Amino acid sequence: MSVVATRVSVPAYPLLVRDPAQSFVLAEVESALGRLDGRSEDVPPTRDATALLGRVLAAHVLRAVSTSSERPRLSTLLGLRPEDDALAESLDAAWLAATPSQALKDELERIGESYGDYLRSLKLAAAGTSGHGQRILSRFPAFMRADRRGKALGELAHALGRDLDEADRLLLEIRDAHALAAAKEEGDVLKLASALGFERADFLVLAKLKDADQKQRVAVLRLLAGCGDKSSLPTIKPLLDDDDNQIRVSAINACRGIVENAPPLEQLPVFEAIELAKKWKEKT
Repeated sequence: MSVVATRVSVPAYPLLVRDPAQSFVLAEVESALGRLDGRSEDVPPTRDATALLGRVLAAHVLRAVSTSSERPRLSTLLGLRPEDDALAESLDAAWLAATPSQALKDELERIGESYGDYLRSLKLAAAGTSGHGQRILSRFPAFMRADRRGKALGELAHALGRDLDEADRLLLEIRDAHALAAAKEEGDVLKLASALGFERADFLVLAKLKDADQKQRVAVLRLLAGCGDKSSLPTIKPLLDDDDNQIRVSAINACRGIVENAPPLEQLPVFEAIELAKKWKEKT
């Protein structure tokens, strides 16, 4: 299956692969993902394929050397696109399912080192400037050349600017944390939630815990115990204090299933359930 249906124009991107190994690495990547430029079997690779190869390899290395929370900022720093990360994820999955040859492993190690050095150099370059710092410097008269490299005035402006940039980042995180509550349309809520991995069906299941009767709550909690994830825990936690012991025990079992993948406790006396519920409230 071809990754790109038609030939596309892809901006140049550093291809940190040894010249003798480029054809080999491209063939290995395309055997996992399909033709990167959508060409037919008898057509040699185009520049689009080479450019896309560079982006996919950069995203592949980034997935290996960064955490999920770091990846968006580093992807922006590298100039990667969401589709690059999606291709890298598919590539990782394909190589995980089929053990790569030793020759490919050796090349991937060299590529990883090269992209790691490239990423470090970009981070060092970015550390010397800041968005607010540039705006501060733009207010000085041109003849002062305040933005000239090594000038103390520029270094001071960027030092102040980086603090303001960090404050902006924290404010954006606070805003995003409350975005669901601020959304006015159902479509907005679903779009925001989908970015966190939720689907419409998740809302329907969790809504049952709020307004349902005792039997429905127990049924939903049993469902979550078997197939829920940690995003459900804030909704389950209040039910650990429920006056109905069956609901309380079902909430405990849901926590056990989600956090520890443990089997449910069938019979649990009231006082023992209360003590166990307290422990799970502390854990969640």
